[in-house]
Amino acid sequence: LAALAGEFGHTISKTTQPAAIDVHQALGRATLEFAELTVETHAAMADGRVDQVERARIMKEIAHAEEALAQFKASIKAA
Repeated sequence: LAALAGEFGHTISKTTQPAAIDVHQALGRATLEFAELTVETHAAMADGRVDQVERARIMKEIAHAEEALAQFKASIKAA
């Protein structure tokens, strides 16, 4: 599989699954992270454009939201 992925310019790496936590806590974290992403995006778009620094901040918030959603998914599966 790794050789096939390499032919297409990709690599395969093992990822760790997020730990399941209480469903309510996981939902609260996901909601908080999405809210922070929304605030960061609205602030960046206040002047009608998104510059490089703002883009980096938004991408960081997207990563946080994705991590929180993955943990929420693991928590739901474990419930």
